[in-house]
Amino acid sequence: MTRWCAKLVLVVFGLVTLSGTLLAGVEDKRHSKVRIDQVRIDQVRINLVKRGTQYQVKVNVSDPADVALARRCVQRDMRWRELLAVYVVNAQLTARRVPVLGRYTQSAREIVFTPRFSFRPGLSYEVHWQGSRPMRQLVKIPAVDKPATELLALYPSSTRVPENLLRLYLQFSQPMTQGDSYRHIQLLDASGQVVDLPFLEVGEELWDPTGTRLTVLFDPGRIKRGLKPREELGPIMEEGRRYTLTISQRWRDANGRPLKQGLRRLWQATAPDHRQPAPEKWQVSGPRSGAREPLTVRFPAPLDYAMLTRVLAVVSPQGQAVAGEVMVDQQETRWRFIPKQQWQAGSYRLMIDSTLEDVAGNSIKRPFEVDVFRRIEKREKVETVDLLIEIK
Repeated sequence: MTRWCAKLVLVVFGLVTLSGTLLAGVEDKRHSKVRIDQVRIDQVRINLVKRGTQYQVKVNVSDPADVALARRCVQRDMRWRELLAVYVVNAQLTARRVPVLGRYTQSAREIVFTPRFSFRPGLSYEVHWQGSRPMRQLVKIPAVDKPATELLALYPSSTRVPENLLRLYLQFSQPMTQGDSYRHIQLLDASGQVVDLPFLEVGEELWDPTGTRLTVLFDPGRIKRGLKPREELGPIMEEGRRYTLTISQRWRDANGRPLKQGLRRLWQATAPDHRQPAPEKWQVSGPRSGAREPLTVRFPAPLDYAMLTRVLAVVSPQGQAVAGEVMVDQQETRWRFIPKQQWQAGSYRLMIDSTLEDVAGNSIKRPFEVDVFRRIEKREKVETVDLLIEIK
């Protein structure tokens, strides 16, 4: 009896040991599967990143198969949106969704999606990755707590402009969305009809480095006499007629918010201007020595606002550039310069770059009618005109 009980104990112990081993094996396999899945998840990382004022979607991959798919997209054997697509999350949208338009760049194991138009603050977007392990991820653009962007100024600021006006400038309070500017700017005739194709819509919009000032060119082909566009479509504006320039409030800033308000500027078109700026006809008012009074220059007609802020310089009697602040006002017919230090008695020079233009594109160097389609030399010699100023 004792021997039989001992054998039973050994059998039970063996069964328990075997079951424990089997359970441990199953547990090891389960944990092994979890680790494998975790590795697969880590092979694709989707992040929302900010570059300057714009958000981008960045995807980091480690699976060689995903790297190969990205290479196929670069080589145009496959469309990028088939691998990576971004959609706006909208619960009320019932129609088939269209991916957000944008630009893709790939380097090593990193793919970056930059939207053509900035992601909207406060909105959520769904990122679809269709690589070796398809996945979806929600990203939300942080809301922006800033005042709405304003259109601070439009140049030329006068309501009377020559019919051959060449360019205008729009100054905003904050950086703006880039790439769709022209659809927010319209020129209307006296009857309220849109003037067809008045602007030279260049692919790379002419923004300043801060993204707050846009230069808009009128089509030179419809300004310069004798060119086919002007003969077929006519001039953009005609002397004696009234026009309205409109800026849409729907234009969005770099954070995706509409302007605080739009703008309507009434223009009276005057005779075409073909006269070159003549510095010898300018009125210069010299300040007193020992003070920081402004040096004032008045022009007979408006000049180009942006150029006035950068192509005039004051040179001291010692031949050094004088540091100070430039102000342009009175509808771009007055230029003032306030030095950082007090004026000293002596002979100063106002140095003027001969490329300075009026609002019709006529420069000190040559009239617009000659200049518009001339051959541009790679290294054109900089020429200046000097006006002497005696400070006593």
